[in-house]
Amino acid sequence: MVLVQTVKKFREETGMSESMAKHLIKTGELPTVPKEQANGTDLINMVELKRRIEDNQFTLPARVKK
Repeated sequence: MVLVQTVKKFREETGMSESMAKHLIKTGELPTVPKEQANGTDLINMVELKRRIEDNQFTLPARVKK
């Protein structure tokens, strides 16, 4: 199992937009690994995300077509 994943890779696998991924990270809905520096790379904590999915605490947002 992958322990962490870059936001870019996560977006590629889920089809999520960059703005939605940033929003979910900012609100804490998408768990990340703590960073040592504010400008460091965001890494998705895949272990915690898997736990949340299994506990029905996270679902991918549905796309709204305009």
